[in-house]
Amino acid sequence: MERLSVDITTLNITQGHSEIYLSLAPVSTSSARPTLIADANTPAYKQLGQPRKSTLCHELIARLLSTPRGEATLSTVLKIADHVYSCMLLLFADAVCFFADDLGGVETVAQQLALWLEMDILSMSLVRLWLVVVMNGGEEDSTRSQLLQAVRRRTDTHVSERFHGVRVISLAETAPKSLRRHLRSLCWDILSNELSYMAETKRVERMLASCLFSATYLAGLPRHAAEHVGDAGAPPLDFLAISRLESLVAADLPAYLARFLTHYASVDDLKRFAVPVIASSFVLDHYPPGMHHMFTTSTSIHQH
Repeated sequence: MERLSVDITTLNITQGHSEIYLSLAPVSTSSARPTLIADANTPAYKQLGQPRKSTLCHELIARLLSTPRGEATLSTVLKIADHVYSCMLLLFADAVCFFADDLGGVETVAQQLALWLEMDILSMSLVRLWLVVVMNGGEEDSTRSQLLQAVRRRTDTHVSERFHGVRVISLAETAPKSLRRHLRSLCWDILSNELSYMAETKRVERMLASCLFSATYLAGLPRHAAEHVGDAGAPPLDFLAISRLESLVAADLPAYLARFLTHYASVDDLKRFAVPVIASSFVLDHYPPGMHHMFTTSTSIHQH
């Protein structure tokens, strides 16, 4: 992560199962915007990690997840944990980057991908994310073929149905020793530029699909989902309702609208201006922040 110019916390050296650290990659020459990085570990279901007490004033919230009777096995609990974190992050991600050697190799990456494909969570997204696999050595094309074959052995769902594309980047040191340091730095630059390019292209796609969220919403929506993840009777996540939690409807809205309508003397004025303005205001008010510039008032009225 440091090679990608991302400052990471050093409070917990050993990263446990499904622990996710959020960091901010600064603005660079290849990207005009900062990038939010979610650094996570995906072990092959060996042991269930326990929440650790932080030495600083970090927020720590523990919630009990209920499991069907007779199915509270270690494997089931770990799969539920993976499912929760996958649902919280994958729908908002632009690219997923696996450092295969750190995770145990291509087979481990294929196992995690197969789990995600079987969850079918990615089919809910309007924007397909990129898949990047980083190897310390090896040939990129053969590694890509090996990965796709390993995934096909585990699931009938093809990677291309859920991901925009698969990119394998090798950091192999095959050059003479005198050139290795320069070339390895170049490989990291290539990886950084690739991720920046993917994030920017997906940002444009999300804007066009009306699902580009601000940092406030990007933090608020998963937080609200996490608060209700253990509640089996909780209603489905309503993006519009959640978006209004911090911007409640004014208590005097009926009186305000009544005063607004008194300024129009004829029915024609009400039809031509007052009613369209009120209707378009309600519609635009429910779009995510930053989306308003994509719609003109007349377009919104005709479409809605």
